[in-house]
Amino acid sequence: MECKLKEILKGRGMSQTFLAKQLGVTNQAVYTWTVQTSYPSLLVAYKLADMLDVEVTDIWVVNKKEEK
Repeated sequence: MECKLKEILKGRGMSQTFLAKQLGVTNQAVYTWTVQTSYPSLLVAYKLADMLDVEVTDIWVVNKKEEK
């Protein structure tokens, strides 16, 4: 799975700190999502996608070859 969150934020001129404040999580939480050492809850993932006006699958892209 590949995380595109960092690229999406950069494209929108948003910082991880801003995102963390908007979602009510820590900066460290957002960082761990971008480096894929942890993932947000499903509820937070959907809030994040809504806030960025993208689909959850636009943020975390599953490589079909990895699934097999």
